[in-house]
Amino acid sequence: MGAKALRLDSHSLTQLLNELDAQPCPAGHRPDLPAEPQYPYRARSLYLDVRRTGGETNRVVVHARAISQHGLAVLAPRSIPLGTPCDVYPIDTTGGWQVCKGEVGGCAPLNGHADIWDLCIRLVKPIDVVRYAPGAWRTKVLVVDDSPAICTLMRALLPKYDADVVCVQSGQEAVEEGLNNCFDLVMLDIEMPGMNGIEVAQTLRKRGCIQPIVVVSATSEEENRDACIAVGCDSFVSKPITVEQISELVHMVRPPPLVSALDDDPASHELVDTYVARIRGTIEHLMEAFASADRKMLSMLCRHICAEAPSCGFPSLLKLAVRVIESVEAGFPMSDVRRPLCGLVRNLRAARPASNFEPILPQDASGCPMSALV
Repeated sequence: MGAKALRLDSHSLTQLLNELDAQPCPAGHRPDLPAEPQYPYRARSLYLDVRRTGGETNRVVVHARAISQHGLAVLAPRSIPLGTPCDVYPIDTTGGWQVCKGEVGGCAPLNGHADIWDLCIRLVKPIDVVRYAPGAWRTKVLVVDDSPAICTLMRALLPKYDADVVCVQSGQEAVEEGLNNCFDLVMLDIEMPGMNGIEVAQTLRKRGCIQPIVVVSATSEEENRDACIAVGCDSFVSKPITVEQISELVHMVRPPPLVSALDDDPASHELVDTYVARIRGTIEHLMEAFASADRKMLSMLCRHICAEAPSCGFPSLLKLAVRVIESVEAGFPMSDVRRPLCGLVRNLRAARPASNFEPILPQDASGCPMSALV
């Protein structure tokens, strides 16, 4: 018997999911855990294997709408009793899938939709949400502008693009925040009382800040643009900034999850997890070496990455580390070493621990693989 699925066309399903995003998911938190963030998750035609008494398993095709570390909210074509054990196969952003054991923790009919149930699966083991929902990766943005109106606007707009924002209104505050906290992006105004934007950028770069700095200013004079680039800013955007530009900037500094090529080898999971656990320390050492202009240490750390990353299933990190080594050993100014180092650090942060992923999608009775993310 084929798996039962929703009778809803693609357009209607998308419209329904968008409407549901504004509503809470059915109660599905594990009672022994505090409430946790849930993120929109659009994976269609997931398999849900419902385990019945006596060992019988019935397969249901569901459509995912939200995900959290311990739960998955889906739309199902029928009601399933609370507490029913099940296996669900969430698909990640790379097309890989994982078998997750859980139980039905919430089930409610959708108003106005016959034969559609809002279902919540409570997972037995936590999952790495970043693999499935890009919004779980929160981009940290520092906004520096002396205008209260601009700060208010950015506080309203940036979270819509899965960014956490800190606003400061003076150059001195910007330097303190930029050096004492780790931001993915700095959005900087030029014309401010006291320390101006160019001085802020210059100070941050001299103190070892490698993160992208984008000037957002009402001035359009070529001299100001040139001065910003000269002190280490990455780009210049004229006010008023558009929502499209904000989205582009946030996505520019957010890498996709970096999944190990060894994820399908359970024997290698401990190796991958150990390497990923050490990455934070590696990043700290890289930043210290750059801030002190210690070329020898910077090159040595990158060579360690070249030796270890491919063996742990991260060959792309080798290529990025080689670019840093080439820049260092060619005698480039540290300001020119910063860009490849920033790319390496960004991707090191994106490396994910190993999970029980399979290299091939499971197939239904007809031999057709499940659909990937849409």
